[in-house]
Amino acid sequence: MHSEKLPNSQYPFAQNIPGERDWQIQDLRIQNRAQAMLLRDLERKARFYDAILQTPKLLTTTAIATEYGWSPQRLNSYLQENGIQYKRDDTWVLCKPYADKGYTYPQTGPCDCNRCTRWTQKGRAFLHDLLRNDGILPLYEQAYDPVDGSLR
Repeated sequence: MHSEKLPNSQYPFAQNIPGERDWQIQDLRIQNRAQAMLLRDLERKARFYDAILQTPKLLTTTAIATEYGWSPQRLNSYLQENGIQYKRDDTWVLCKPYADKGYTYPQTGPCDCNRCTRWTQKGRAFLHDLLRNDGILPLYEQAYDPVDGSLR
């Protein structure tokens, strides 16, 4: 085996001095750790979403609004303002782009005189993403200030 010097112009990696290579390796290790932490977080979220989407339970607007510290009226207004739903008679109905996505399931109310909208788990995930994109987080994801007991 012969040790011939490689021309630097064709092989820039051949110029790497050991110190610079060590810094690059250290940099890659840091990036690797950061990506591993992000992956763990994303895996946890994926498991949560998988579990939620597989749960057949339907939710009221009140139940979802409560997750954000909102009233159902506020959530319904927010959804109307953002073009997600509109009110027909006394029932909230999803706008056409969202109507056939499986987000809601209409049910007859307790007195059988009006319909109330129930959200599927897929709909709950949709609302969660919609609100998150507007910077609105559920209470359980908001930062808690132990000094004054408030959420930020």
